[in-house]
Amino acid sequence: MPTTSPRSLTAIAQLLKSPGSTPSPVPVVRAQLALNRGEPVKALEVLVPGSEYELGWTGAASAGFAGSLYPIYMRGQAFLADNQAAKAAAEFQSVIANIGVLSNEPTVVALARINIARAYKKAGNVAQAREAYETFLNLWKTADREVPLYKQAVAEFAGLR
Repeated sequence: MPTTSPRSLTAIAQLLKSPGSTPSPVPVVRAQLALNRGEPVKALEVLVPGSEYELGWTGAASAGFAGSLYPIYMRGQAFLADNQAAKAAAEFQSVIANIGVLSNEPTVVALARINIARAYKKAGNVAQAREAYETFLNLWKTADREVPLYKQAVAEFAGLR
């Protein structure tokens, strides 16, 4: 389980208190901290207040938190950690389906693609998991084969066969 260092907690506290900062990342940061502590239900709770604005625009891309798919992705992570694989898959699918909202940040979309495969696998839906892994690996076919995420995906996909 990931941990949170005292230094990162200080930086996060400063972010949450800094005047003029967008409130958009606050629930995501709090949800990640809850997941780091092994509290997926708490992570889900802190994401509720802003859920009606998730597919809205929160600021300029240069602001560092332009899109609103991060809370959706984080909720998928929390559902996955809470063994609610079908709900996790739905959240990751929402990220993928709304890629245009966050087109300037492909990282969260790539993570959603691998995590939807993991959610399908955890739910026992091997056919959908296989398809999701194949999609992910096809999109990454020219990637550096030493990237840890790629290596994990290959190993996980091989375990489905």
